[in-house]
Amino acid sequence: MKLLLLVASLILSVIPLSAAESSAPAELAQLKQAYLESLRSLQDKLAEARDAAGAGMVAQEVERISNLPEINAPVEPPCGYWAWHHNAVVKVINPDGTVGRNRKEGLWRWIKKDERTLQIDWAEGWVDKLTLSQDGKTMNVVNNAGVEYTVRLLPRGNFHPSPEAP
Repeated sequence: MKLLLLVASLILSVIPLSAAESSAPAELAQLKQAYLESLRSLQDKLAEARDAAGAGMVAQEVERISNLPEINAPVEPPCGYWAWHHNAVVKVINPDGTVGRNRKEGLWRWIKKDERTLQIDWAEGWVDKLTLSQDGKTMNVVNNAGVEYTVRLLPRGNFHPSPEAP
């Protein structure tokens, strides 16, 4: 019981009340690191106190938390103006799943959103498989001919054209 109260007080001292409202990956990663540090400190104190059972329980929690996957930013749709072929061609990826200013150049869809992978089926018959970078500013592309290249989001940012846009 004493151990549980100590662990609970350490957790509460590490996690601010606003953490429940925040989903920022950097903040969550910092909380995870701070929690691990507090657990290791507790483990050391329990070992010094010769509480092998308590230290073992804390060691299990350290292992469990250490093995959790990294927290990544939520995947936003890759909407905006993208530079293809060394800026020679600019394509707009629209939020409605279409590609092109006229929305008739192709269709895009997520293949594996959690892996940031999407596909564009171009009207001319080409098929591109794209992987969105973590920062959302570039995409690695492999087309159905096996050609690999990178496209980049233009500085306008993630512009979401209106449905009436030509």
